Amino acid sequence: MIGLGVSGLVELSEEGYAIKSPWPPGSEDSLSDMRFEAKVYNHLGSHPRLIKVIDWDAEECCLAMENMSNGTLKDYLEKNNAFPNRNVGDGSCKQWSDSRVIHYDFKPKNILLDENLEAKIADFGCSAFNESRPTGGAGVRYTPPKGSNISSGVQLDIFALGSTIYAILTGKDPFAGVDSEDLGIGFGDAIILIFWRMWRWTRL
Repeated sequence: MIGLGVSGLVELSEEGYAIKSPWPPGSEDSLSDMRFEAKVYNHLGSHPRLIKVIDWDAEECCLAMENMSNGTLKDYLEKNNAFPNRNVGDGSCKQWSDSRVIHYDFKPKNILLDENLEAKIADFGCSAFNESRPTGGAGVRYTPPKGSNISSGVQLDIFALGSTIYAILTGKDPFAGVDSEDLGIGFGDAIILIFWRMWRWTRL
């Protein structure tokens, strides 16, 4: 097994491809998510920063994709605290925005690395396409805090891209020193909390 998500299991085939299949098997939700993701990949087409789809098995609802041998950007940053290749998302956000696709789950866990540490974006299962409703989100550290006037649309992907660049530059998630619960209290209050904690740290 290479990876396991909310609605998909990824395994390595004998041919060396990454095979993503519905999880749990037979679940109508996971089958629907797989069909939707295949539709999005087909609509987006080819791009150097998007993972390459080799084949789609409509009967089994399985995607065959290129295998990214260095795993996720998240795992790489946790092991190395830095990432030498900063060409992440260059042009890809614009391509899927122009194609009426919003990823909605853009974060280091969904950026995969090949043998040369070239980054490619994957996992469009939670995305919105042609104004459909998204089925997930990137989590509090890659989503604008409450009160930031960014609640939907491509701005969320742009914010998540900026947060991902921050993680690449620092080797840490955004707001690494703030509890996840505190990030939901509102943008203004979160800034005050950060400065208060910085002041308290300087007094120790």
